[in-house]
Amino acid sequence: MVRSKVLLVALVVASLLGCYGAVIPTKKGSGGVPFASSPAGTIDGGRAGQAQVALLGSGAAVFGGRSAIAPATDTIYVFSGGVVGLSRARLATARTEAVAVVLSSGDVLVVGGQDPSGSALASTEIFSPGADTVRAGPVLQVARTGAIVLLEGDTVFVVGGADTGPGAGQVETWSVTSGGAAFVLEKASLLAARVGAHALEVAPGKLLVVGGMSRARIAAPELLDLATGARPLGVPQGMRTGASLVGLGARFFVLGGGLPTVVGDGDTLVGSALVTSLVRLPAPRAFAATVALSSEGALILGGQGASGESLESSVELDETAGEVELRAGPGLLAARSDPRASLLADGTIFLSGGVDPTGVPVEECELLSRGRAPVATIAPTSTAATTTGSTASISTRSFVVPRTTPITLPFLLPSP
Repeated sequence: MVRSKVLLVALVVASLLGCYGAVIPTKKGSGGVPFASSPAGTIDGGRAGQAQVALLGSGAAVFGGRSAIAPATDTIYVFSGGVVGLSRARLATARTEAVAVVLSSGDVLVVGGQDPSGSALASTEIFSPGADTVRAGPVLQVARTGAIVLLEGDTVFVVGGADTGPGAGQVETWSVTSGGAAFVLEKASLLAARVGAHALEVAPGKLLVVGGMSRARIAAPELLDLATGARPLGVPQGMRTGASLVGLGARFFVLGGGLPTVVGDGDTLVGSALVTSLVRLPAPRAFAATVALSSEGALILGGQGASGESLESSVELDETAGEVELRAGPGLLAARSDPRASLLADGTIFLSGGVDPTGVPVEECELLSRGRAPVATIAPTSTAATTTGSTASISTRSFVVPRTTPITLPFLLPSP
């Protein structure tokens, strides 16, 4: 409800001030072949506010979310073989606005969210794709919805998702190897506790945190060191929520988002502050799904435009020889705001959920791939995923994928 009010005001401001942005020349990106979208099955009743991750080996999983008929659901859908299918496993607690992270074992930890009554949850659950089972996970010290979760090594970090009460802004940790029954509150904390923030890992253990609501106000951006705490960043274009965060080369950009600035502005992280950037989206956009293709490229998919419309367009960014370029990305099969997107091991992107122009959760899922669209196969009711290898991932409402090779920069060192 809070996000809806913020978006309404933001979009009114945007419509009054107008949309701006340069006309971007179209050219092929570093992949050489543009992305194209194809159908990837449907989720009954649609989903919005669902948690989604790419599974180890192949495929993706979608957890909970609200549907056209329920404020929160307990379903798990698994994308495999080109199409999404309903798993036999169920979450113990129906939840929406949860986040999820893939553990090195291949299991998925689903964190917090809110139940059908709208109450924030402190519970977590662990889904094992290979066995198609769900078990109780460690309990959070603070009930959180729309949090940020990050896996570093064998430690899960959770922050955000609460803006009132003891420990609301503090970082919580859980050691996967120790398998404790509860998270532990750490000393590190956000300067402003917030719900629904977006985050990007700019170096190991260091997050650029933007937006989110803090006691009915948009929270200012921060640079959070998970070990020592946060420090403020400049806000030349004003605070915003629903922005897309993108890392290109050694630069990190905040694009789009809402209030109090016109959606479509661009800022970049330089030194210890966010400064106005010449990189801007070609049109206003907030609450899109952002996927990092590599350290030099990203896709911004769907979202909401200046008039409140759900978008079926996308924007592709890449950096070549130090120059950042934006161009029109693939058209989506369905207009959707606040969808979820996951980059899969084979380089394709699985897209689910979001809300259509009438505010109804979208049922249709999509698979974006370079070149010819793959042919979907019939999905089984239960699927398994490879559980070997290791991964590190960050999960937020916008599901920004971390840099695969984070660059440690001088400005990320402790301030003198």
